Amino acid sequence: MAPLLLFVVLGLMGYLLWRHYKELGVLDHIPGHSSWTSLPLIGHMYVLGRTPVEVLHDHNKKYGDIFRLDSGPWPTVFLCNYEQITYTMKQDIFSARPHHLIPGFRQVWGTDEEGQLYGFALTSGKRFSEQRKIFSQYLANSKNKFDEIIGDEASLMCNQISSMVKQKGGIIEINSIFMDPVNRVLWRVVTGKPIEEETAAILTDAIRESFRISERAGFTDLLQMTTSWCAPLYKKLGYSDTILDKCLPVKNFVNEVIAGTSPHAEGNFLERHKEEIRKAKPGSSFFGQTGILNLESSIYGILLAGTDTVSAFLEWFLMYMTAFPDVQEKCNQEVEAVIGNRMATLQDRAKTHYLEAVLQEISRHCPHLALTVQHYLTADTTVGGYSIPKGTQVYYFSSSVLHNPEFFKEPSLFRPERFIDAKGEFMPDEKVIYFGTGKRRCVGEILGRAEMYIFAASFLQAFKFTSSDGKRPDHLSYRPGLNMHIKQFKVKITPRY
Repeated sequence: MAPLLLFVVLGLMGYLLWRHYKELGVLDHIPGHSSWTSLPLIGHMYVLGRTPVEVLHDHNKKYGDIFRLDSGPWPTVFLCNYEQITYTMKQDIFSARPHHLIPGFRQVWGTDEEGQLYGFALTSGKRFSEQRKIFSQYLANSKNKFDEIIGDEASLMCNQISSMVKQKGGIIEINSIFMDPVNRVLWRVVTGKPIEEETAAILTDAIRESFRISERAGFTDLLQMTTSWCAPLYKKLGYSDTILDKCLPVKNFVNEVIAGTSPHAEGNFLERHKEEIRKAKPGSSFFGQTGILNLESSIYGILLAGTDTVSAFLEWFLMYMTAFPDVQEKCNQEVEAVIGNRMATLQDRAKTHYLEAVLQEISRHCPHLALTVQHYLTADTTVGGYSIPKGTQVYYFSSSVLHNPEFFKEPSLFRPERFIDAKGEFMPDEKVIYFGTGKRRCVGEILGRAEMYIFAASFLQAFKFTSSDGKRPDHLSYRPGLNMHIKQFKVKITPRY
């Protein structure tokens, strides 16, 4: 009996391995890694190590502008050519997301009867278009509120930093300190109301934990994200820190707020969305309980993506200001001349040309958003002479564009002046694809840029940032993840007034 059981087990394992490599073999004609080196659950991600940006640049040089490197258990292609990226990302067949295939996301976000996720951040097709449109329109109509909302939180953050300076002798670790204020900005923009400090802290912790799990920090996290049985099994065994538990506080809070919101065509985002639900007919993504679930997931996605992205950029901003004191002083002089002691507003952007150039150059130079969220091909196609089948994951490597010497002379140098013209005015550059490109370009870009500017200007007005140990900080090092964060960094902060 035992030999027969062993034979059956080995046969099943052999079949699973054969099926694994058979399905992945569809991309073996593309330069890069082979299906036979693509491991179950993780694909080729093991080759990235702790320096994924540098490894991907090496792959770009070795294999060309299109190469194969599987992310997870699915065949995956990376695009590095700017023209190919901008062309493909405008096509409908490249605009889908594959997250409905990932068990961890299905368990946390929930799926409909067709197995699709809710909301717009990780969905596809009609649902994505309808849910994204209402939020995009809401942000465009809310621009006149950005100055007050962001200004209030920037002022509060400056006061908090001043208190920390007094308590800690001027040397502060800045990692993650901007998540709370950015989270509060998002909540006020979406709901029109401030959020209690204790609640904001709970949301921030849940968001931080969600990113840690998504980045597969440990083996158990990996199993929970890539299997449908691990998290429920952990629950049955009595564990209380599964991916389901860690996301529950946010979902419960958001559900409670949504339940207490009434429809209003001219109200905040929640009210406008519920008005669409009230009017919706069958077939609409706003109809019935599906509409409520889409609203819940939309809010969760907004908080998740918006909080981490902007707060991480502000960390990079302080890192660069510390690493390049001459740039910091020039920014401060411009801010003092144009804005003075009052709160910065978005109208000031038209006159602070150098600060705008600095923000764009940090976006280009730092590795923060070197990678994008993956896309999912919904039909067979050809890119750069290579056939790519339906069901392939597609990433575009933003850093290959941002550090391309054909677009940016001496790209390894940090030089904000590259975006200043002969008249001394700021020159936006469409090739700085920090917020993405195509149909999936960041829907919150208008708010994100506003936060980056007002927070940065406020920090420059209030403080001087210098090295805590007298050495220039390593602004090229990073902590890898979905977004590349600065490593542990302490800065000496001196109030300017």
